[in-house]
Amino acid sequence: MKEKEQDSGRYVRIGTTLYKIVRKPLLSGDSIEVRVPWNYETLRQDHSKDFISQIEKFDGFCSVPDHINYQHCIGTFLNQYEAIAYLPSEGNCPVTMEFLEHLFGEQLEMGLDYLQLLY
Repeated sequence: MKEKEQDSGRYVRIGTTLYKIVRKPLLSGDSIEVRVPWNYETLRQDHSKDFISQIEKFDGFCSVPDHINYQHCIGTFLNQYEAIAYLPSEGNCPVTMEFLEHLFGEQLEMGLDYLQLLY
């Protein structure tokens, strides 16, 4: 049971394909989470035979962007869209507003409406 808690979250089955979830290092020193196709035989060699039954299973991928009510999975599908790491906060943002004014010019209000709809 300890094995499930530590490792089963590192694998996911989408349809009939197995993926290992790993942290891929970037040149900047950061890392991103990626899904690498994995082999069932390799998984059996690394873990017990009961381990496969503990892996989270999905029917496929979907892409449902939502910054307010983000869901990792929708029904039996894994959402490929990822939640943003930042939350908006109230306050002044003079540099951002100056940049947006530069981008949108006379259509600044329309640009702000557009950005709000995107969020």
